[in-house]
Amino acid sequence: MKFQKYYLFLICVALRTGSATEPESSDRFYQAIRAGDLVSLKALTRNGDINARDKRGATSLMYAAAFGNSEEMKLLLDGGADVNAKSTFGATALIWAAGEPVKSRMLIERGADINAQSRQGRTPLMAAARRQGAADLVRLMLARGADVKAKDIQDDTALLLAARAGEPETMHLLIERGADINATEDSVGFTPLASAIVSGNVEAVRLLLAKGADPNGTATARRRVRNGPLAIGNWTPLMAAAPHGSPEMIRILLDAGASVNSQDVRGMTALMLAVASENQDAAVVKLLLGAEADVNIKSTTGETALDWAKKFGSRAVIETLEHAGANEGTPYIAPAAPEAGQPREVRKALEKSIGLLQSSSTQFFKQSGCVGCHHQSLTAMAVEAARRGGIQVDEDAAREQLNTIKFQAGAMQESILQGMDESMPDIIVTLLQGLSVAGNAPSMATDSLVADVAALQRRMEAGALTSESRGHRSRRVTSAGPCRPFGLSNSTVGLPGRSNSTAGSQKPAHGSSARGRARRTSRRCCCSAFRGPRRNGRRSGT
Repeated sequence: MKFQKYYLFLICVALRTGSATEPESSDRFYQAIRAGDLVSLKALTRNGDINARDKRGATSLMYAAAFGNSEEMKLLLDGGADVNAKSTFGATALIWAAGEPVKSRMLIERGADINAQSRQGRTPLMAAARRQGAADLVRLMLARGADVKAKDIQDDTALLLAARAGEPETMHLLIERGADINATEDSVGFTPLASAIVSGNVEAVRLLLAKGADPNGTATARRRVRNGPLAIGNWTPLMAAAPHGSPEMIRILLDAGASVNSQDVRGMTALMLAVASENQDAAVVKLLLGAEADVNIKSTTGETALDWAKKFGSRAVIETLEHAGANEGTPYIAPAAPEAGQPREVRKALEKSIGLLQSSSTQFFKQSGCVGCHHQSLTAMAVEAARRGGIQVDEDAAREQLNTIKFQAGAMQESILQGMDESMPDIIVTLLQGLSVAGNAPSMATDSLVADVAALQRRMEAGALTSESRGHRSRRVTSAGPCRPFGLSNSTVGLPGRSNSTAGSQKPAHGSSARGRARRTSRRCCCSAFRGPRRNGRRSGT
């Protein structure tokens, strides 16, 4: 309920057309910071209102915290910027700094409130805890009295966020200060252990188990979407690990007493989830079988592990299951192919296809209330390609679609800036691509999205999210397990990131500070894979 109330509030603010006291002044500050233009910023600091607010109550110091560098921040602070000014959402510059060490320390030394809490419940400690390599900053915040037990509107805590990032050193600091090791977040009930498993960091999982984390604590979704509850219930840590976890991860959980034959609300077991993937690992399957996994348990749709394995076709896995005595339950039956119609010329076929895509895009939003990357942004790309090729498109529908995508980007802006970007980086990228092909002009909303992607790129370039260092198998999204981030090249969005150092501060850039933003999880996405497994080409459940 807290999340729904926040989302309604967010929509109301997103729809505001402007109640800023000095919108022109605040925009000039933003544009100077966005471009890294210190000359203009110095002039504005001398002659403008340094604490002018935009229509969401954000100030120039908050802009610099999110998008600028340390030199810009120092200039603003020396010029009298209010270090504890709050936006309409209750966010401060320290929260928007997202745990970036240099800028966060500068704000703290200038008196920033360590325990400031936004309307969404986010605190500076949460921002730092979810950032990789920020243990020293977390240590400083704790020494200054940061509240380790604070929760946001989704019941996320600093420990949950650190576990999701797979940061053992930060997690250890928080646990030593009394963080609840078995706390659950609100939307799907993940514990720190489940979150650490999804991060793929084996050492983070070892730490939590050593400190007493429950290896059989279950997660159940409390959040509902339009067509009912998400199909996440009785989800165990072993189930979270089975689709993508390394053999070492699986072995650690089994040794800790994880139940191998537990079933979730769909009747799926860890073994089923391990084989319901395009990146199956026969070693993981053998470990589960060695722990006496029942190969013939059936899901609520009557399917067994062998049924799932045959959908993905790994011969080694199928043979391993059959050798263990696995039987089919409800074999997959492909739907009958439609009868061939009259031949149609390519142009007419394309026009009909584009028309169906545009109609589907509109109906999907009306029926789901979700701006889906697969229905809005990708359709926008197809429409633009058709338009360039001289194919007739519905321009009214295209404009409606652009407005829908723009609204979604605006609604996401504050969540992104506060580090609540728990959708997925691929959704953010497709949203940006959809806006780009539709000719949308850059804005703070798109800058926020780009900054988020740039932060992920920098971490991946540093090797922070490789499967080798994180202890998980690379894989694609499937209908049976949680989603994962994927690699993004700098050419994905075509815009550079911005360094936090003072060097090169004059160089125009679209990105932001090296903020540890993007994080895996499908649990915030109403188009989540957790709508129930597919059966005969259709998704069961909600």
